[in-house]
Amino acid sequence: KRKKEEEKAAKAAAAAEEARKKEEKAVAQAPAAASEGGESPTGEGATCPKGMALIPGGTFKMGSSADDPMHNFEEKRLEVVDVAPFCIDYYEYPNSKSAKPTTNVSWFQAQELCKGKGKRLCEESEWEKACKGTNNLRYPYGNGWDPDRCNTQDAEGNDRELAEQKAFPKCRSPFGLINMSGNASEWTASTFSPSVKDRVHKGGAANRPDWATRCANRTNLAPSAKQPFVGFRCCADPVAAP
Repeated sequence: KRKKEEEKAAKAAAAAEEARKKEEKAVAQAPAAASEGGESPTGEGATCPKGMALIPGGTFKMGSSADDPMHNFEEKRLEVVDVAPFCIDYYEYPNSKSAKPTTNVSWFQAQELCKGKGKRLCEESEWEKACKGTNNLRYPYGNGWDPDRCNTQDAEGNDRELAEQKAFPKCRSPFGLINMSGNASEWTASTFSPSVKDRVHKGGAANRPDWATRCANRTNLAPSAKQPFVGFRCCADPVAAP
């Protein structure tokens, strides 16, 4: 009986590993950030400013399931959400692969910096869809945590430092966005809840563990707060081609 149970467990582990490899292969084939700017092949004629990806409109699964072992009380319960098409920066502000993310900025400052570029802060639903893609991924690159894929705590739980955007090129979402897990946590436009007027920031940071760097995870701060590991990236509304 023990032998049969061991064989069953081995088959299950092999199947899970095969599924993980297929998943990573699919994510690896997503558009790279090198294709920045111009008209998106999925945009049906709409365009985004240079350096931004066009995320198509439609539904996705926002939040996390109550039976997810990493689900916590701050997260939204899993539900289908419809999001209009939008544009989003490939990198954390200042949206340059050779720069470290801008941090120690309040929500108000982040909002103004985006406005100065003709953009805006992303809504939480937009940010999460850009991170998960359409397959409800736990992390931007797949469902299994890889401590070396993104700039998060390492496998031993040691904090890392903020890094240039190009330092973790495989930390890429299905839409080709870089560092949506780890590096700097990112302010969004959304309030935390009807009773808590703090603003939501997403993605975890270089000093955060596996559960805190998932796409569904959300944390709140007062909009006036500034922290060394909290930054942002900008969104914008797409423009219809003439």
